Amino acid sequence: MEGLGAEDWREAFVQSNPSFPDWFVTFKADLESEPGRISQPVLLLWGDADPYSPVAVGERLLALLPDARFHVVAGGHRGQGRTSRYNKRKIRPENFRLRQLHFSRNGDYVDNFHGYDNRGATMTDRLAAASFTITGDRVAPEWWTQYFGVPPDVAGTKGAPLKDWTGQGRPLARRTGVWGIDSEKAVRSDTLEPHLRYLVQRLALPRSDLKAHIESAGAKVRFFCYWVNESGDRVPDVPDDLRAMMEAMGGTVEIDEYR
Repeated sequence: MEGLGAEDWREAFVQSNPSFPDWFVTFKADLESEPGRISQPVLLLWGDADPYSPVAVGERLLALLPDARFHVVAGGHRGQGRTSRYNKRKIRPENFRLRQLHFSRNGDYVDNFHGYDNRGATMTDRLAAASFTITGDRVAPEWWTQYFGVPPDVAGTKGAPLKDWTGQGRPLARRTGVWGIDSEKAVRSDTLEPHLRYLVQRLALPRSDLKAHIESAGAKVRFFCYWVNESGDRVPDVPDDLRAMMEAMGGTVEIDEYR
């Protein structure tokens, strides 16, 4: 770390956290070979005002990880949602579109630094949004499009090629199949319920045969909810009937919360 321009954080850490075990600052090991074992895609978000972990550290990790993407946030410290002595202005998630920067758990990168998603559609600032996705190695997007009678916002089969956003020209492929729609462009609300109700109406849920089809395909189904809670007092409003409906299908409701 010293060779990458990092300040020594240990003394200040011990002073601020006297109850923490000493291995937080005494542990030493060469872990440089470990990142190469990570097969999952990794998104590195790095603030350029972090004295303890400067941009050069992120660049080094980028070189060590097999499948990674790197973004530098101007004026950012490691606590991107907090104000610190190094980060004089508070960087709000909706201001630099953290949700569009993160890439979905289905393996797709989503790039919206400039206000556009990976389909070229203009996005708007929201404090809430939701998506419905079906994922699995045997998911056939065309079949699900015909079943629901709705064009998907994201669709792809396992093994389909993915763009290498790092610019290294690596042959990347989707790790699993996916079909899904989202509420981002259709619903203008900062609460979750209207977004979820839109998805239910759009897909004509519940469907009596849906669970059987999902199980037959060996797939998983979920509502994935984006939730900005910068104030810390916003409670995600997922209606009980929609939770019960998803549970009856063997699915989940997941909330990705940003503070």
